[in-house]
Amino acid sequence: MKYFFATIIPVLFISIVAHGQDIKFLNKYDSITTTSQLFTQLKGKTIFLDLWAPWCEPCKDEFKYSDTLYQELKKRNVVMLYVSLNSRVVPSEWKADIDHYKLKGWHVLANKELENSLTTLIWGHPGGFSIPRYLLIDREGKILLNDALPPDHGQQLYEQIDKVLQQ
Repeated sequence: MKYFFATIIPVLFISIVAHGQDIKFLNKYDSITTTSQLFTQLKGKTIFLDLWAPWCEPCKDEFKYSDTLYQELKKRNVVMLYVSLNSRVVPSEWKADIDHYKLKGWHVLANKELENSLTTLIWGHPGGFSIPRYLLIDREGKILLNDALPPDHGQQLYEQIDKVLQQ
């Protein structure tokens, strides 16, 4: 038993150190109720927004491309923002998914008000949505690309982002 703890503790410590700086949570994310408040926290940065939920298997399937996506976005000076649209999820479970999939970037667990603000902005009405959904947001919080290709499209997605950023 001693050896079991002696080997697992260093592994956990390394994991926390290795991912701690690249996994961040927006300040007071639980009190953000509008897209304006959401994008203001990252004002001055171009944002690639990934809308997902812990129960969404297609969302989780795309996470296998998240590390490559993160690196490609970093090259383009674009920050990654994951917003989970399941306001009823337990925050510890949400954070466990983030850690499990090693989702580098910024994170928000949307409350119902923020969820409604996002769905109104993207789909024109509060409530209903289709995920996964990917958007590119400019430095002022305006949508540049409302329906970006998913991460599994790799180079096609990066070319789509480059094209929009060059306009």
